[in-house]
Amino acid sequence: MLSHFTPTVIADEPLVFISSFAAGDKGAIHAFEGNSKSGQLRPRHQTTGVENPFFLAVSKDQKFLYSIHAKNFGGKDHEEVAAYQIEGRTGKLKLLNRQSARGTAACSLDVDAMGKSVFVANYSSGSVASLPVQADGSLGEAASFVQHTGSSVDPARQKEPHAHCIVVSPDNRFVFAADLGLDQVLSYRLDAKTSKLTPNDPPFAKSPAGAGPRHLTFHPNGKRVYVINELSNSVTVFDYDSQAGKLTEKQTISTVPPDFKGTSHCADLKITPNGRFLYGTNRGHDSIAAYRIGDDGKLTLIGIEPSLGKGPQNLAIMPGGELLLCANMPGNNVVTFRIDSQTGGLKSVGEPIAITSPSCIMVLPSQTESAFVLEPGFEMLLNGTDLTGWHYANGPEFKGQKDASDGRYSARDGHIVVNPGKGLAQMWTTREFPHDFHLKLEFRAEVNADSGIFLRKPQLQCRDYLVAGPYKDLKKYKPQDWNEIEVIVKGKVATCTCNGEELKFPNELPTTGPIGLEADRGQMEYRRIRIKELK
Repeated sequence: MLSHFTPTVIADEPLVFISSFAAGDKGAIHAFEGNSKSGQLRPRHQTTGVENPFFLAVSKDQKFLYSIHAKNFGGKDHEEVAAYQIEGRTGKLKLLNRQSARGTAACSLDVDAMGKSVFVANYSSGSVASLPVQADGSLGEAASFVQHTGSSVDPARQKEPHAHCIVVSPDNRFVFAADLGLDQVLSYRLDAKTSKLTPNDPPFAKSPAGAGPRHLTFHPNGKRVYVINELSNSVTVFDYDSQAGKLTEKQTISTVPPDFKGTSHCADLKITPNGRFLYGTNRGHDSIAAYRIGDDGKLTLIGIEPSLGKGPQNLAIMPGGELLLCANMPGNNVVTFRIDSQTGGLKSVGEPIAITSPSCIMVLPSQTESAFVLEPGFEMLLNGTDLTGWHYANGPEFKGQKDASDGRYSARDGHIVVNPGKGLAQMWTTREFPHDFHLKLEFRAEVNADSGIFLRKPQLQCRDYLVAGPYKDLKKYKPQDWNEIEVIVKGKVATCTCNGEELKFPNELPTTGPIGLEADRGQMEYRRIRIKELK
C-alpha cells in the first residue's frame, strides 16, 4: 500500500523591517518576525544610530538593506544613503558605509535586480542619482546624477521639480522616477554594468495637470504601471511598452469619496501578488482606497476603509497576499488588515502596534520563499495565492478561488497541489501562447504519482519518474523532492529538460494553445510556474 507523502512545512516566517522617521535617538529601523497567517508582528531587534530613515530598500537576494540617513531631513546639506548587511533572520543590521544621495529630502530608494545599483530620488532638490554597489554590499560614489528641471500648474507645490519616487522596471532595463513638481513620470535607460542612467526616448510620460505623481508600482504581469497622485487624490493607470520603456495613460480614478470636502494627500500604493487588487492611502481622509483590477488593467473602486491611524504613509503586503500592513506615520502605529480573497475588501485584525513615526515597511519572505527570484522577462502563471488565471476546459476561470470546483487542484502556500481523485482532471491557463516561449516550473511527486504538463495541447509526462517512468534513467531526479522542468518552444518544436537532463519529447506542437496540468494518480505539487515569451 502506498503512503501519501506530507509536504514539508515551512517553519520560518517573514522578516519585517519598519523605519521610524525621527531624528536623534528616536530614529530607528525595527525588525519583526511576521506571521503570514495571523498578521501578528513579534519584535526581533531595533537598529539605532540611523536618523530620519524615511525610506528603505532591500536587495533581491535579501542580504543587504539600504536606508535614507539624514541628520536634518530636507535641510541645506545633502542626505546620505546607508548600506547595511542583514545578519540572517535575527533582524540585526550591520552598517557597512554611507554615501551622499546628491540631494536634499531623499525620499525613495530602489535596488536593481542584480543587486549592483541603488537608486535614490531627492524631493526638495528635485534630482535622482544612482550608486554602484560594491562586492561587499557597500555603496560607491554616485555613478549618475540627473537634475530635473521645469514646473507645473500648482503655484504652491509645483514651482520646481520634486522627485518623489524611483523604481526599476521588472526587466532591469529602465528606471522610472515620479516627479510631483513636474506632473511627469520620467524614464531612464539603465546600464546595469556601470549603474549609469541616461534619459529614455520618450524621456517622460505626462500625468494629469496638477495631479502631483508621488509613488508608482508595476503590475505583476509587467504590462501596466500604476501611479498614485498626492495632490489630486487619485490613481493613474498607464499601459507599459516594455520594449521601449514607454508609458501611455489609460485611466485616472479618485481615491476619496465624491462628497469629501476636506484636505487630503495620497501617499503610497501596493498591488496583491495575484494582480487582482490595488490599495492606496489617503492622508487627511485617513483611509485606504481598495480597487479591483480588471483584465484591461482599469480600476474599479471596491471601498474606502479607515486606516485606524492618522496619516497612512506606507503599505506592504505580506507573502501570500492575504494581509496588508499600513504604517500611520503621524498616528505612530502600524495596523494589519486581512484581504478578502474574493472581494478585495479589508478588515482589521489584532491590535495596532505602537511605533514612533513609522514611514516605510519592507517585508522579506521566509527563507524558503526568498530563495527564489523571478528572472528578468519572466511572468508568473501561478500567483501563489489562488487559482486565478486557470480553469477547466469550457468552464469559468477559478478567479480568486483557492480550490477547483471538484477539489482536484488547490492553491496552498504558493503551490498548486494536485490532489488524488477519481479519473483525470485537466486544468488550463485562460491564456494561449502563440509565440515561442521559455517555460519553467518545479514539481514534487509522491511515490508513483502520475501527472502531466500540457504544452499548447500535447502532454509532457510529469511523474515520479524513477518509479512511474517513462524517464527511469534520469541521474539527477530527486525522489519526493523538488525538481525543475524547463521547456523551450520554438515554432512547433519543444526542447524539455528535468534538472538539466533531456526529456525526449517527439510531439509536434500546434501553433497556439494554453499551458495545462493533469491530475491522474497520487499527489503532486507544482510551484514557481513562470513563462517568458520569446518574441
